[in-house]
Amino acid sequence: MYKFFITCLLGAFSYFFFVEKSNSSFSQIDQIIAERWDDYIGQHESLPLPFTISLEEQSHFYYWDVFFTNKGLILHKRFDLAKNNIDNFIYEIQTFGYIPNATASWGYNRSQPPYFSMMVRDFYEANPAVGKKWLKKAYLAALKEYHFWTATGPDIIEDHSTPVPGLQRYSHHASEEELASVYDGIKHRFPNLKPMKEEEKIKFGADIIAECATGMDFTWRFDQRCTDFIAVDLNANLYQYEQNFIWFEEILGLGGENDWAAMAKNRKKLINTYCWDEQRQVFTDYDFVNKRYNPNRSFGMFLPFFWNIASEQQAQALKTAYLPLQSDWGITATEHIEVDYNLQWDGDAIWPPVQLLAEGAFRNYGEEEIARNIGLRYLKLINKNYVNPVPEQYTGSEGKAHERPSGFLWEKYNTQGEINDKDYAAHQMMGWSAGVYVYFFYRYMS
Repeated sequence: MYKFFITCLLGAFSYFFFVEKSNSSFSQIDQIIAERWDDYIGQHESLPLPFTISLEEQSHFYYWDVFFTNKGLILHKRFDLAKNNIDNFIYEIQTFGYIPNATASWGYNRSQPPYFSMMVRDFYEANPAVGKKWLKKAYLAALKEYHFWTATGPDIIEDHSTPVPGLQRYSHHASEEELASVYDGIKHRFPNLKPMKEEEKIKFGADIIAECATGMDFTWRFDQRCTDFIAVDLNANLYQYEQNFIWFEEILGLGGENDWAAMAKNRKKLINTYCWDEQRQVFTDYDFVNKRYNPNRSFGMFLPFFWNIASEQQAQALKTAYLPLQSDWGITATEHIEVDYNLQWDGDAIWPPVQLLAEGAFRNYGEEEIARNIGLRYLKLINKNYVNPVPEQYTGSEGKAHERPSGFLWEKYNTQGEINDKDYAAHQMMGWSAGVYVYFFYRYMS
């Protein structure tokens, strides 16, 4: 009884001083993250350098996670780790012609949302001492990766083409055998999945693997037809690649073979034509099979604002358009979609990268109060579950109940301000959970 009393007293004491004492709790977590970076280092036989990992128990090197992780590493002046991450991506592009989803057996038949050129620019702007020789090497890799996303013809790795020349979709380069096996591999995550014939399994597998390439595995955003959509976020990112190539070539003094300004201007026009739903006043994906806008709103709406594609008039509309994604604890991955069951990237899911993209979208157009609220909500969400994680128990992959430890950041959260165990129990996480925390801490608390 005495021990129980002391434990409760210490817990209350810890909560008061760690969570309730103004900025001190935020700075403590920032410091803990800074001290833990070196505990989350992995190596893989396919890569030349150590890299940051998100989970202690898993040494995979993921793609788009690193854009958000590096934000924190750069602010903490861990240029060594951030550069290693980028250099490994350069190696992958040189070796494979693209950046795989992950260094895992299942991760090589697709990529993930393209953020490589943005990582390079972030790093060089923060640490120009790395030198122009390094920047040129990274620039050439970015060109090769851009070709992976945009090229057409017989020698391509993946087919990202759509009926609209100049706009791309997510895709894959899996074999038919791999595609057919997807159904049996993930049907436990889709309770109402109907029986399929072999050719249906192949089409389903193609859409599911392409959905993995979006980073949103899994979601109802595309109604399980991902390859039928021009994705607004993908094309906004490719617009930023075109802008970054202008910047790289100016810094390096190169006379580029491509008119990147004209290409970016054309893509911007196409995005506004095919991904701006005038009736609903929102950026969304375009379903080119059914020739209609995607009725499901997602965080993809923020990318044209994050990369300064949108107009001021569209920015005014965003203040209303995003409301179906707003919750007390953050911005959800999608709006609430009426389905029999939710997936982990749907309307009750609070993911770290979504918060950074939404915050940047509003800040770019002068909506500082909305941006600040998004950042502060995320900081408070992390703090709340750092000391007293909820749910207190989770079910492991072996089916047993486990006590959830305090003192960690977590992979994903939900609109109730709790840790999100949808699809599978959330992992203890550094990676983008930490990178986004540091980013918001330095912007709004430091």
